[in-house]
Amino acid sequence: MTKEAIQVAGEYVLDTIKLLSSTGQFVDLKSQVASIDIYENIFTSSISGSITFVETYDLMTNFPIVGQEFLELKLRTPGFNNQVDIIDFVDNPLSVYKIQQRNDVAGDSKLYQLAFTSPELLKNYRTRLSQSYEGQTSDIVKTILTSDDSIGTKKNIHLESTVGLRKFISPNLHPYTLIKKLTKESLSSNSNSPHYLFFENTKGFHFRTLQSLYGRDSIRQLHSGETGLGDHEIDLPHEFERLLSYGFQSNNDMLKSIMGGMLGSKLITHDIYKKQYKINTFNYIDEFGTYGRVENNPNRDNPVYSDQPIDKLGNDVGDFPDSVIHLQPTSTVGVANNDAQHYNSGGESNYSSNKYDSWMLHREQRLTGLENCLSINAAIYGDTSMSAGDMIDINLPSVSVNNTENTEAMTSGKYLITALRHNFIHPVSQGGGTHTIYLEAVRDSIPFKIPSAVGGALQPQSGNSMTINVPNATGS
Repeated sequence: MTKEAIQVAGEYVLDTIKLLSSTGQFVDLKSQVASIDIYENIFTSSISGSITFVETYDLMTNFPIVGQEFLELKLRTPGFNNQVDIIDFVDNPLSVYKIQQRNDVAGDSKLYQLAFTSPELLKNYRTRLSQSYEGQTSDIVKTILTSDDSIGTKKNIHLESTVGLRKFISPNLHPYTLIKKLTKESLSSNSNSPHYLFFENTKGFHFRTLQSLYGRDSIRQLHSGETGLGDHEIDLPHEFERLLSYGFQSNNDMLKSIMGGMLGSKLITHDIYKKQYKINTFNYIDEFGTYGRVENNPNRDNPVYSDQPIDKLGNDVGDFPDSVIHLQPTSTVGVANNDAQHYNSGGESNYSSNKYDSWMLHREQRLTGLENCLSINAAIYGDTSMSAGDMIDINLPSVSVNNTENTEAMTSGKYLITALRHNFIHPVSQGGGTHTIYLEAVRDSIPFKIPSAVGGALQPQSGNSMTINVPNATGS
């Protein structure tokens, strides 16, 4: 393959786009396609997307298009020839599952928009599992994904090893439903973290913890600077790192944080075998540093809420475990509290129990926190190596005249991309093609400790002024 040199930010190469019918026919859409969108999200099990194209061959009748087709697709950024940096669905075609639009346009042309997803998702809904599994949870997930009797995927699988042996019986569940259950009850052998996610992006399937994502290097250093033009020549690195647009969609929602168990919660586990119960409580402030945060730096990872007392009793925001209460059954035996349902010949258990007390409250807190903490939506020039689950750095300018670093401390720093849309407009073969990425990224900490209250009014900084006109009681 010839290695091209990229000319402008957002340029891309469309190597393959073929629509395959259920009857074995295919049509090359390279000269007809108008746009391609590919969606990824770390909270969903499959990628999805749509293609829009214009044709004059009456494909609806002659092909025909019925919403049961396959799509071969290969896109790359010029100069990107490593397989890991390419969006490639030639060997593993995507499944078209719906005709979203069919409109007549000028002359005899027709515009189609087809929705597609991973074929593994369709197979998931066509399959149910009624069998037992045993071993490490990560190995069970791999078996479910690769077995021909289940999902049978040939894509790359990125697994983070789990601790302990488990034994599960799948009571006629869809494969992904079982995997989601395993995701909740898994603990990492690397960090002992319970924050597992199961998702698919353009690089394959992932069964891994938030901490394994946090530990990756940032792939972009994004900024809100001006267009990268120097001596009338485009500064490509500058352009690829420039935010085309951005906005903060959510900040701390105290009400949701309380109701979702992010700040304080309680778990009562009832041990059926030992006939006893145990109470565990969670306090956001006290437990904040238990597992790795987005910056992976204790000096820059700080709670997004203050630890100052909020009532006359001296309670902070995490001192209310009765906000959310869970009751869960378990069954344990021996000093290791293994699963009492499964014994070996010596009368002991080799299998781990569900360990609700080790993961439930921490997992609930972290996932709720990702939904309610600082979130940014942004548009940037795209490249085909970027995926949901990547880490980025964002540096935004400060409005403070006293800020010598000229960066806004609260919003600048490391972010996790939770959702991403690759948008390809007009293939390069037609000229003027642009690849734009629309992303959502979050952070679950702030880079400084919220200072203690010292009283007094906040004074305007030198050079800044504000005037607010307040109407009097008569409304004049």
